[in-house]
Amino acid sequence: MGTPSNNFNIMRLIAAWLILFGHCYGLYDHSADPIHTYLKLPGSSYYALACFFTISGYLVTSSWQRQPDLFNFSANRILRIFPGLMVTILLTTFVVGPVVTTLPAADYFTHSNTWKYLRGLFVFGLRYELPGVFETVPYAGAVNGSLWSLKLELQYYIILALLALAGLLKPRIIPLLAIGCLLCNLWLAGMAGNPPKEIWGMKYSNMTNFTLWGFFFWAGSSLLLLKNTSLFSPALKIAIPVLALTGYYFLPYGYYIHTALMPYIILSLGLRPSIIPSRWLKENDLSYGVYLYAFPVQQCYMLYIGNNYGISGFIIASTVFTLVLAWLSWRLVESPALRLKPSRRTTAVAAAA
Repeated sequence: MGTPSNNFNIMRLIAAWLILFGHCYGLYDHSADPIHTYLKLPGSSYYALACFFTISGYLVTSSWQRQPDLFNFSANRILRIFPGLMVTILLTTFVVGPVVTTLPAADYFTHSNTWKYLRGLFVFGLRYELPGVFETVPYAGAVNGSLWSLKLELQYYIILALLALAGLLKPRIIPLLAIGCLLCNLWLAGMAGNPPKEIWGMKYSNMTNFTLWGFFFWAGSSLLLLKNTSLFSPALKIAIPVLALTGYYFLPYGYYIHTALMPYIILSLGLRPSIIPSRWLKENDLSYGVYLYAFPVQQCYMLYIGNNYGISGFIIASTVFTLVLAWLSWRLVESPALRLKPSRRTTAVAAAA
């Protein structure tokens, strides 16, 4: 979690809102967001996910270093992800679904896909459609299209724990893993014109996501392991953002230069002294709730209001309603769950028993 000495909480909240912002354009009329349309940069969702995965890699590695215990590590990750997700899945299935479906209630509740949607309670069974739900909106059928990245997040947690248990969570090893992910993604991009269905038993699209966002996660982990070096010198904090921007526009493989340097930029901003008083942000971490609820809120808006107030009205209304739900999620679900995290003392006593 973020602390008063850094900007991680506010950056994650901004990142969650950037996903909402980017999705507004796609859900409104299948258009790209202004960051991509006018600046020709990767879209807002790219920067949001880059921020999420980089900070996650950094903080989760730090968590293991503080408490190198598999039970503790697993419990902390479970309590952070699953309570909020489970409530979202249940509300979507048993509140939103019955209200907005085009099917009679009896047909909705007896449809096999309604119950298959509940597999998302365990992340790896995530589905994105409920019978008769959001069938008439521009982005038809998708109930909560944001959740796909949770599966990747959990996969990276599992790999990190296995590496740590094997004694491989080292500054000589993890950077090689990050570099390998980026190079693999570059190799996969070369097949984009005629992609194979599978690579090493994984769908091509899943492999491209696994390697791209894996790069950010392992780069964040690497920068934690190397943080006591001179990597974050004042000169580099200026030179690397300049290179990332100019490289993107003017150099061969500019996208990959930009991508390779983004984790450094994200963490150099995140590790700066807090730019705003962060006690409220630490006590009200709304980023995960925004991530969980934005998409269904946006789909409900498009179903009932549509384009009556233009894209600006869509963005504003989606932001307001999502923040309210995110605050309720934090207060009623996520924060109480996090108070159940095992303390170091509890773990030590259990180990000694």
